[in-house]
Amino acid sequence: MDTRDAVALLGGAVPRGPAVWADLGAGAGTFTRALAELLGPEARIYAVDRDPRAVAALERWAAKHTPTVVAVAADFIRPGARAKKDVGGQIHIGRAGVEGLGPFVIIGMG
Repeated sequence: MDTRDAVALLGGAVPRGPAVWADLGAGAGTFTRALAELLGPEARIYAVDRDPRAVAALERWAAKHTPTVVAVAADFIRPGARAKKDVGGQIHIGRAGVEGLGPFVIIGMG
């Protein structure tokens, strides 16, 4: 899946405009880039991954393309894991499923 496919997949479900989102398990950043394209420059997107190489690659991409993406090295599955960057506020995590696509983690910042 590339960014164009991810934009098509998320397009109907992502409200446009200023918001705060998180891509947990961002990996190579396909959905992070899709969110950045859909949400525009007023949104803040936290791209979270436990792989330091993936986080470094996302930081390099964000530096070139959009300052609204913040790459964060953290493991949200392991109890007691701490983010290596202060993202401010509280992170609220819930789970949802989409038939045929599996579970997703839904994030709200506040």
